[in-house]
Amino acid sequence: MPINFNNLRRTDLNLLPVFLALMQERSITRAAARVYLGQPATSAALKRLRILFRDDLLVRAAGGMEPTDRALALAQQVEALLAGLESALSEAGSFDPAHEQRVFRLGMPDNHQHFLLPPLLALLQHEAPGIRLAVSTANGYTAPKMLDEGEIELACGRIDAVRAWQRRQPLASVGLKTIFDRRQVGFKAPVTLSRFLEFPHLLVSFWGDMEGTLDEALARDGKKRRVILATDSFSVLPVILKEVAAFATLPALAAERFAADYRLEVCDPPIRLPRYSVSLAWLAKTDRDPAHLWLRDAIRRALPGAQKASPARSGRAGAERRPGPRTRRGSSR
Repeated sequence: MPINFNNLRRTDLNLLPVFLALMQERSITRAAARVYLGQPATSAALKRLRILFRDDLLVRAAGGMEPTDRALALAQQVEALLAGLESALSEAGSFDPAHEQRVFRLGMPDNHQHFLLPPLLALLQHEAPGIRLAVSTANGYTAPKMLDEGEIELACGRIDAVRAWQRRQPLASVGLKTIFDRRQVGFKAPVTLSRFLEFPHLLVSFWGDMEGTLDEALARDGKKRRVILATDSFSVLPVILKEVAAFATLPALAAERFAADYRLEVCDPPIRLPRYSVSLAWLAKTDRDPAHLWLRDAIRRALPGAQKASPARSGRAGAERRPGPRTRRGSSR
């Protein structure tokens, strides 16, 4: 499609960064700080944007400002446009992992740190000895915000949805496994349903819920388990299991690593449970950054069971949905 240069010449392209900041912050005050403008100037820019795109773009809501469907669609295009421009202006050269000296800031849950960081660091020491990692705890609810605020530049974990200006790439499909200490419970794997329900359970929940995905599956069969602990930390589970006769059901990659490291039994739970995707998430502006491309590939190679590269997805792709601040069931087992 030919470019209409006359239309572009008459359009104030300086409005586009303001639009993107408004979409990311959903607040005139915070967006103004992001683009180094005063609130009156940012409000005036929003009025001009509404005229330019013939849409309200952002409307007042109980929790702040909510984007219209038109704004969400525009955000993807504007983000890609500005990311490409920023990349062209930055003159980013090629990335040589063998000689690069750089710190990457990653975000992932603590269970992913157990099964992903050992093989990833071994790979980095072999291919990129000058690369260092700064890792923060993040999950599917906190990662999008941490990416926007620059706390991390790449997230890995169960990330079901991202924002319009972010990208997501599924790496592996993961099931759930149950771990326990046979000396505490008095038997080895596998576990029957009756024994599974006889002993108490440890649950991971980011919000402190005492029920999760497993409880929902049991309830469909008229069954119920007894949960004695809900914690937001995976890492503490194997330590507790060495002292307590109980079960913990968690993502298979973490369960298998914990079982090997702590000499625990690991088996399939005696009830059918859904699988989930381990995904990477990042800001769209780093889509084609050579260093980020290399790191995403390195993580994919280090992750057990990872798939071949697949197209990156934005927050509006397919069945993805934006997680609310308290979407409760997704974090529990």
